[in-house]
Amino acid sequence: FARAGLLFAVNLHPHRSRPGIRVPVPQRCDWKLHLNTDSVAFEGHGRGEADAPFPWTDLGDGPGIALYLPSRCGLVLAPHRPNASATSRSRR
Repeated sequence: FARAGLLFAVNLHPHRSRPGIRVPVPQRCDWKLHLNTDSVAFEGHGRGEADAPFPWTDLGDGPGIALYLPSRCGLVLAPHRPNASATSRSRR
């Protein structure tokens, strides 16, 4: 689901991960992973960690992205704006 410009994806299945799951997104832009509850930083297994943005594609009924969604995991993604920090600094 999407809320406040962020995309939340959750897989509560006890052992079935979801590789390549296609998730609708509210905006036609690439998306960047900001929180992975399976991260080693949270003593998880580190599955599905990605530094590269997830490119959007047309799902036929709107934009979407393909994710690897590990079992017992939640992901939070935000629109990827590579020059946003440089732009905000130049406006100061």
